[in-house]
Amino acid sequence: MGFDLDDACDYVDAICSQIRIDSPNALIIVGTIYDIDGDTALVESYNTKLAAKMALRADYSASPALGKVIVYDQYAYLGPYQVTDWYNSIHLNQTGYDRAADGWYDQIVALF
Repeated sequence: MGFDLDDACDYVDAICSQIRIDSPNALIIVGTIYDIDGDTALVESYNTKLAAKMALRADYSASPALGKVIVYDQYAYLGPYQVTDWYNSIHLNQTGYDRAADGWYDQIVALF
């Protein structure tokens, strides 16, 4: 595999911490990842660990006026791997990007 899921989640958490230091009132939206190349079990494991890690953040449930971290479940929105969404095993094609953009837009609009 070449990487550790806990380390990856720790890196995301560290980025959130740095953003909070630099911009205390920022709204941070962390997205789960899509199913890449049909590796559903690995993706689901990472997404579960990421959501659990973000739930431990003190600012996860803070007032939006004070800054907050929100997890947007892209995986739930896009669903399991669909060949029609991918240009290759790493990059989405236009259909995939359109679906991803719709999901991000819907999530952000729902916040306000």
